[in-house]
Amino acid sequence: MLTAHILTLVLAMLLLAWIGWRDFLTFRIANRDVIILTVVALVAVALDPSGGWKGSLIVGGVLFVLGFGLWALGMIGAGDAKLYLPLGLLIGWQGIGVYAVVLLALSVLMVIGIRMAGRGDPDRARGLIGQRLALIAEQRKMPYGVPMALAAIVAILTGL
Repeated sequence: MLTAHILTLVLAMLLLAWIGWRDFLTFRIANRDVIILTVVALVAVALDPSGGWKGSLIVGGVLFVLGFGLWALGMIGAGDAKLYLPLGLLIGWQGIGVYAVVLLALSVLMVIGIRMAGRGDPDRARGLIGQRLALIAEQRKMPYGVPMALAAIVAILTGL
């Protein structure tokens, strides 16, 4: 059962990386991806040998409500809000502190990176990531799924 739980978490982290990358490139988090991640997260919770499923459900619910509130205020997109449910399921009580700290740090780093990329000529930016950061700065948007997904991956890894 432990092996199945770990394999499920690895699959979840791969899905999170995919969702973060797609959000970075398109400013979109597909409903299909969130649904798949939610199913994988529920399987991971069910296979968790520590029995922390209640905490995971509570954290998933609280983060989803928080995300919905942020979406209603126009602070994040609907995809970001929906992503909070499977993120909460995956990180649970044991990972919420790590998640919050890493999310803050990654968000600040991303804002700094976007602002630095926005200072130069977008056509002269280096590589795909530099060009995309310059375009993000020009559009004055933020792909919140990127720091959300990366922070969740770190929180999951610290919980293993």
